[in-house]
Amino acid sequence: MTTTTFNGGDVSRRDLATAAGCVFAATLLFRYLALTGFPNDQFEHLAGAQQMLFGEWPTRDFLDPGMPLMYTVSAGAQLLFGRTLFSEALLDSSMLGLAAVCTLVGACRVSRSLLVGVAVTILSILIFPRPYAYPRLLMTAVGPLAMWAWASKPTLTRMAWLAATTVVALLFRYDYAAYVGIGALVTLIVTPADGWRPVLKRVAIFGGLLLLLLTPYALFLGGYDALADSLLRFVVYGSRHAARNALRLDNLGTVYEAGLFYGFHAIPFVALAALIVGWIRRRTSPDWTLILPLVALAITANYFLIGNTLSSRLPDAVVPNLLLFAWLAGRATRVTPQPARWAAVSASVLVFALGADAVTAIGDTTQQIDRTGLLASGIQAIPTLISSRTAELTARFSPNQVPDGGIVPLVPFFEYLDRCTTTDHRLFVAGYIPQIFVYAKRMFGGGEKVFLQGSFASDEDQQFIVDRLRRQRVVFSLAYSDEFEPWLEDFPRIAAFVTSQFTPMTEIAVGQDRTVKVLVNAGMAPIGTDTATGWPCYR
Repeated sequence: MTTTTFNGGDVSRRDLATAAGCVFAATLLFRYLALTGFPNDQFEHLAGAQQMLFGEWPTRDFLDPGMPLMYTVSAGAQLLFGRTLFSEALLDSSMLGLAAVCTLVGACRVSRSLLVGVAVTILSILIFPRPYAYPRLLMTAVGPLAMWAWASKPTLTRMAWLAATTVVALLFRYDYAAYVGIGALVTLIVTPADGWRPVLKRVAIFGGLLLLLLTPYALFLGGYDALADSLLRFVVYGSRHAARNALRLDNLGTVYEAGLFYGFHAIPFVALAALIVGWIRRRTSPDWTLILPLVALAITANYFLIGNTLSSRLPDAVVPNLLLFAWLAGRATRVTPQPARWAAVSASVLVFALGADAVTAIGDTTQQIDRTGLLASGIQAIPTLISSRTAELTARFSPNQVPDGGIVPLVPFFEYLDRCTTTDHRLFVAGYIPQIFVYAKRMFGGGEKVFLQGSFASDEDQQFIVDRLRRQRVVFSLAYSDEFEPWLEDFPRIAAFVTSQFTPMTEIAVGQDRTVKVLVNAGMAPIGTDTATGWPCYR
């Protein structure tokens, strides 16, 4: 039987390939069938993807906080599979399946056990990360594979792949490059070399490859100065976003959330301690180049990815921590003497059981499985369930896929837009309601799709938005009634323009104490009146 060596252990290629295929198919099916509405945050990059399909580009035509590849990949999926939520559902489910496969391969390598690899991979699926989080799981799973590939055979080609992985992570979102890049840097440093000069040479070559691979994007932005400015703007945006989502250690939620939070933060240091103990006992440790980069990656991911609302943030950092646990579990099976091995294995099984209990609670696994319909209908109904879910996702206003109750009351307004405006007419939304653009199938005006307190609020950014509002055909301005006044205070320059150019047209109730205020551009003359609503028509 053909085998492949993973860090000294033999794993059948056939078994690994079979397991990988099953993991991908199961993840794809589970995530697709369990989808009953995207979270609101998903629509932020979907609005950007839609803007690209209308011919506009991030940074050049609209403000981008640093996630150009998120828009591009979603736009590409819509070009291939149609401009409906089906394309995004298929993309997210497939990418999460690919992330699970990479997690499986990495876990098998560090643990030298297919059983351990499959077990931890199942946990990465059951914790049920949000659909738009797929780049976080994918890059933290692919990154270690690229690091280990170079460390096992330090060639220029493999270093180029490592640099390319880092650049792809950056383009998905700028801070993702930190997780992969820090791990890559540790890999370059700890991989054995004849003195420090070869190490410095490696780092220099890696830096040069990063700059080379970033050149096309830098030229698109207008040069490396523009790239540096874009990165700096993201740092400001990210710091403000982090401040809003800062985690309070005195309020960690449920016992499951607190347990995983402290468990995630402990795992890298336990792994580091195990490395040190192994080195002290044997004065050598072949796992340094395998595990130290992963420790660095896990610590970085834990610090930056885990924030407020632990149930949705803990899954973002799950992969590097599970890989480290897989390594520890694999070591437990090789401890000597035998009584110590039984104790180590028993401890690993206990930790796994406790972790699985917490993961299924945080991922709401029982409810997610119930949403697939498989429990009620059985496996034989899979084709029917897939067909039903696809019909929902291709429908524009399916009640099972609308993200929240606030969209349903706006459906008559969206239908009015279809009758009385064209795709050249834009909407301006003062606040955070990106799903409006996607369901309305209209571009956002002013070059900004969402407004968050303190983000893109500088005089320069506000002037950028106002200048575009003046040049574009923005017919309506919308805002939640309870968020409009705070928005006016946070963005005074834009607010002055909006209040001077737009007048109230109607308010649409979207909740018991909330409406969406709809203002119309007083400077645009209508060509008629909509007979169904009495509102002005512009086509």
